[in-house]
Amino acid sequence: MKILVVEDDLVSRRILVRMIEKLGHTPQTASNGREALELIQKEPHRVIISDWMMPEMDGVELCRRVRGQITHYYVYFILCTAKERREDRLEGMQAGADDFLTKPLDPDELVARLGVAQRILQMQDDLRRHADELEAIRDEMAAQNEELQETMSCVSAANMRFSQLFDGLPVPAFTYDAEGRIREWNCAAEDLYGWTSPKVFERQIWEVLVTEEDVETGKEIVARVFNGERLVNLERRHTAVDGRQIDVLLSTFPLRGIDGSITGAIAASVDVTERNRLRRELEEQLRRADALNDELKAANAALAESARTDGLTGLRNHRYLISSLTEMFALSSREHMDLSLIMLDVDKFKDYNDTYGHPEGDEVLRTVAEILKANVRECDIAARYGGEEFAILLPGANVKESVHVAERLRAAIEGYPWPLRPVTASFGISTRDASMEHPSDLVKEADRALYKAKRAGRNRVCHSHWICSQNEDEDCPDASVPREAAELKKIG
Repeated sequence: MKILVVEDDLVSRRILVRMIEKLGHTPQTASNGREALELIQKEPHRVIISDWMMPEMDGVELCRRVRGQITHYYVYFILCTAKERREDRLEGMQAGADDFLTKPLDPDELVARLGVAQRILQMQDDLRRHADELEAIRDEMAAQNEELQETMSCVSAANMRFSQLFDGLPVPAFTYDAEGRIREWNCAAEDLYGWTSPKVFERQIWEVLVTEEDVETGKEIVARVFNGERLVNLERRHTAVDGRQIDVLLSTFPLRGIDGSITGAIAASVDVTERNRLRRELEEQLRRADALNDELKAANAALAESARTDGLTGLRNHRYLISSLTEMFALSSREHMDLSLIMLDVDKFKDYNDTYGHPEGDEVLRTVAEILKANVRECDIAARYGGEEFAILLPGANVKESVHVAERLRAAIEGYPWPLRPVTASFGISTRDASMEHPSDLVKEADRALYKAKRAGRNRVCHSHWICSQNEDEDCPDASVPREAAELKKIG
């Protein structure tokens, strides 16, 4: 087949071209939808494989243009995309896409998709050829009918010619009267349905071809044709002589005499059983692909959650904390928004581990994590920094607010009914100011404050701008007070 590859990325375009050439097809390329539209207006392409996202004109718009402008032959359109949502697939199908290829490209999937395209295009060509033949036959039969009405002297010869022409049609065809009784039945109809002409002559259509539950629909079709309607490509299911169910596209229209009156009707069937089977297989493959995509999304979501979660405590891990700190630090600098960081360390945790064992120590860390989660806002980020050290990122919190949060957490840890011995924690806090140029400055200041809290006796809160005691009600100096003066005031 001649296949047009529409892809703005040069590497992807070359890879796809090589795949197509290996399959024995002839590729031609375009770098965007507008260029592709100009190419197919100059020469026909039966298959187009187009990327979804492209400059100037994307794949969906190209598909709409092709469906609107290329009407004299059928183009099989495959959209190549990494989009997996059901809504995206529906948008592509509504634009006229026949099939989809998932990025990155799978050679086996490409082989399967092009195989389906080749079979469907062949059937489309057969349908168009049969339709053209049927139209030509209709014109010929109309001319013959007029000739019969004009001269009775040639009736016998004309009837013989009509019978020979009708019997030699390459598509299954039959004529019938207003009661639905079959009057002629050609050789192609015998081959498709298995009924011979003598067996069906003078029998009604619904006695031969239609299932019992579909009789009323068959009668309705006959009535419509004898009311002057032309019915083309009706999806019908007929029954062969051996009971096989055959899917057909049925076209039927009235035959008129020289005076314009309807004298009979002709019908032709095109067997589309195989086409429908392939379509059902494709739909089932798409359903399975959607199910697999849903499973993959769930697995990816679980993996992403695992990648940012500490396995022991369930808090966010160190990597996620640093990533969030970088983003929030930039936002705080840009929007002049407060941002504080609390660092806390479980006091004398090594002694606890040595005395009671690591499993009990792990239980302490899990309990501290639960206390943190229960006492911070949804917008705050509580994380395990490493070992027995934790961190809490407080967007929008100033000096005084961050100290109050830390003191509340300190009191909650101290007041918890620890089963083996009391457990406390020391807290160090920093709040972003104009002197800080990098997120690491905030971490260094909080870590320095934590060191001061532990040096001052543990189980207390220390801000990098000042030192706070265990008493939450004690006034906290304003952040504008010079750091050294505030520390000297509190320590002195």
